[in-house]
Amino acid sequence: MTYFNFLFKKVIKNKINLIPLIIMILTICTCFFFNNNNANTYSYENDAVREVKLSKKNIAEYSASSIKDNEHKEIDQSNLKQQKEMLHQNERKLSDIKNDDFQEAYDIDILQTSKDFEINKDSQGGSSSGELGQAIRRDNLRFQYLKVNNIEKNSDYYPTKSITFTTWILQNIVPVIFTICLIFILSQIFSDSYIDKIDITNLIPISRRKKLFIETLFGTTISLASLFLFILISYLIGFSLGGSTSWKYPFLSWQSNNDMYFQGTEIVFFKSMLLSALSIIILVELVYLITYLIRNKVATLFVNLLLICGLIVGSMIIEPIQKISKYLPTTYFNSVSVVSGQFSKQIGNFSVSYSSGIYCLVISAIILLVILLLTTQKLKKY
Repeated sequence: MTYFNFLFKKVIKNKINLIPLIIMILTICTCFFFNNNNANTYSYENDAVREVKLSKKNIAEYSASSIKDNEHKEIDQSNLKQQKEMLHQNERKLSDIKNDDFQEAYDIDILQTSKDFEINKDSQGGSSSGELGQAIRRDNLRFQYLKVNNIEKNSDYYPTKSITFTTWILQNIVPVIFTICLIFILSQIFSDSYIDKIDITNLIPISRRKKLFIETLFGTTISLASLFLFILISYLIGFSLGGSTSWKYPFLSWQSNNDMYFQGTEIVFFKSMLLSALSIIILVELVYLITYLIRNKVATLFVNLLLICGLIVGSMIIEPIQKISKYLPTTYFNSVSVVSGQFSKQIGNFSVSYSSGIYCLVISAIILLVILLLTTQKLKKY
């Protein structure tokens, strides 16, 4: 493993590799403070305060309208009665939240969302598949999950606490920004041995096959270490500054376009980490292959970014790529979205799943390894 140690020392001495690491840490900190500011604004308690204010505003409007003699007077009086009842419920809920009696608060939310769901369903002719119907049902299912598991509600869109913030980072930052940083590091590592497109490491008394295995193993080790460090820093920042929450905190998931459910964040997190680890193996092999073919540091970095990041983003927004996304290993770089079904919901292709990701990534890794072995043995001799 002397060559492995040589590569490690070379990476440590190359100060330019610190740039992506610094960028990653700054990204985590920036995301946390952004989420923290928004989480305070859209907290469970502040949402309840806004609902109380809205009920009072509606009561004032309906009161003024109901005293007038017009054809809508009876409707306004009925709405006024409903708003007074809702105000009473919202004030009770706000009081429960302030007293940390979340079970009672959840009961009120479940009752209100159930009523809203039925009203929306009746207005849509018995259908609840519209966006509003799905949003109401989503909230209802979330509150039921929180009540059953006795978990305090946090901000669902701007998480700041330990595991929820870490999973948010894994979903929103790792697929593109972290991948870009890894591509930069790997391109530096693999292209550093080429001078005028000649591999100077061929002077080292080691077979091509052994050299390939050591370099790809080293790249994989560095990449996985970077991922785990990135995740660990995210968790520590969330835990130390935002506090902790249950690992079972509900995570929105989809089985089909109209079939949503909530599962524990820890299930999504660990499955996503496995997909991310397998994706890193694919990333290392792709970068190594492109570097071997191009043998130029700047051109290698450009092509790697264009090809890999292009496919990652393209699978989310380009329809022809979406149709074959199940068979593209870069699809599964969006590990959290794939595991939760949110990616499938977004592109309308539910053949993309956790299990298809395992098969695709393992098979792709084997195929790429075979291509690397053939390419390094047959294509060029210098």
